Amino acid sequence: MYTNPCIHPLFVSCVLKLDMFNIVHKENTLIKCVPYYHNSLSNKVRQHESNMAGYVLIWAIFSSIDLLVHCQVYVFQNLDEHEQRISVLESSIANATSCCSALTKENEFLKIQNKQLFSMVQNLSAQFSALQQNMVALTTVPTTTPTPSIPTTKLITTTATPTPPAISVSRDCADLAAKGQTLSGVFDVNIGGNAKKVYCDFDHDGGRWTVIQRRQGAPVDFNRNWTEYRDGFGVLTTDFWLGNEVIHRLTAAGNNILNIKVMDWSGNIEFAEYKNFYLSDESTDYTMTVGKYSGTAGDSFNYPSSSLLRHNNHRFSTPDRDRDNSFMNCAQLLKSGWWFNSCYSSNLNGMFLKGTPHGPKTMGEVSGEPTLEGTGIEWYPWKHQQYSMAHVEMKIRPV
Repeated sequence: MYTNPCIHPLFVSCVLKLDMFNIVHKENTLIKCVPYYHNSLSNKVRQHESNMAGYVLIWAIFSSIDLLVHCQVYVFQNLDEHEQRISVLESSIANATSCCSALTKENEFLKIQNKQLFSMVQNLSAQFSALQQNMVALTTVPTTTPTPSIPTTKLITTTATPTPPAISVSRDCADLAAKGQTLSGVFDVNIGGNAKKVYCDFDHDGGRWTVIQRRQGAPVDFNRNWTEYRDGFGVLTTDFWLGNEVIHRLTAAGNNILNIKVMDWSGNIEFAEYKNFYLSDESTDYTMTVGKYSGTAGDSFNYPSSSLLRHNNHRFSTPDRDRDNSFMNCAQLLKSGWWFNSCYSSNLNGMFLKGTPHGPKTMGEVSGEPTLEGTGIEWYPWKHQQYSMAHVEMKIRPV
């Protein structure tokens, strides 16, 4: 018990009661607050769970986006690889197509050469048969004794004289075609009363062509003098120049067509054709005249870009006879014979650059003004650059 004499027992009892009341009140208040805090805590737990679910959903979305980004990068990388493979395949197909085209054109040329060789064999066989007949005629001895008034030697001479072949009276290949000749090859024609061998093309562009020039290799040197270009040189079945005098006589009647074929080193072929082609005689230096142009190779003889580079109405020049309009000797510089001006837009008798379209100099050309150094067999209006052809052919026929 309380021993302090100053504190009344009743006061102590009241205080104790009051303390008990406070305790009971606080307990009741606490009991009442527990459900509230429980509900609040449950709500916060549920809210937290909801937030966690949202966070998980957001994380899943970001993970999906990251996965999609990686997939997209992978797809684009594979697309680039496939595009590169497709590009390589397309390039390979283009190269194969180009090679096939070149092989096809080369095959056509081989067929032409086979025909030419076959025609040569036939002509040689015919000439051999004629020689055999002449030998038989020369060695034939008359069975009867000749009378004294007719010497034996004269009889043998008469018997041995062969009859001139009918082919020699033909004026040109067009005349031969009119008489029924259809196989291309080497034939004799009548040039100024003399038999002259020429190559006839009956297979291309309507036939009837007399070939006056061909370049397809390097066995024949075209760096020749005036006399050689006048009389002709080379081999009729490969590379040759028929001769300015023969070309003059073949075109003297007028109204002739000149056809020029050019082929590059990829097997592409273009042509230039001129009406009213004519070559004057030697007294005027075999001046060339042409009329209207048609074709796909471009017009060199009436070159539209520069009057100084045209060849129409110009005289023929060779290294030893300079007849051009330049202060230089173009024929000597370019090592060929041609109708040079100052100097050229074509030079089909230039050097044969075997296996390549370009000579030592490949840079520095100005449009319309081809360079001189390193030039070869050139037809400038087609390529518009210094480019030496792999194969060219010039042929004529009357209209």
